[in-house]
Amino acid sequence: MTALAAACICAPALGWRALSNARAELSAASTLHGETIANARKLDGLSRRRAVLSDQPRPEPDLVSRIGAQMSGAGLDPAQVSRVNVSAPQPVGDGALRRQTAGVTMSLATPGDLARWLSAWSVAEPAWTVVSVRLDRAGRSSGPPYTAALTLESLHRSDAPAAANSAKVRP
Repeated sequence: MTALAAACICAPALGWRALSNARAELSAASTLHGETIANARKLDGLSRRRAVLSDQPRPEPDLVSRIGAQMSGAGLDPAQVSRVNVSAPQPVGDGALRRQTAGVTMSLATPGDLARWLSAWSVAEPAWTVVSVRLDRAGRSSGPPYTAALTLESLHRSDAPAAANSAKVRP
């Protein structure tokens, strides 16, 4: 009988504990659901950017000199850029668009140097988007303490750009 009385007293307490745990799990799941919906809306908005990006003309040639110019514009030495690897434009989807990527490696004294360059770059070069950034400690005692590896991407129309100097020179 004592066991039955103890079970009658403990059962509601255990039920309340289970109910409390279930409510906490529901609250966490609801929060996660809301975040997932918000992220899905962001992705949907980004996927709709194709119409805007399809109007983007092909980027100007000589990416290396433009990167160097933006390094100078940010108050950095262009010699800090140790590698630029530019791929050939590749067709995207039905071929109306082309994607071109470039890998850039630079040595930096501070993360703030990278931030200044990124700010200058995004204003001066809208045809190129920075799609990834990796900032590592260089691990050497001499030279700049940071190495940045960036991936740039251009999504543009497949038609050729107009020649910059198309006017004929007369003798």
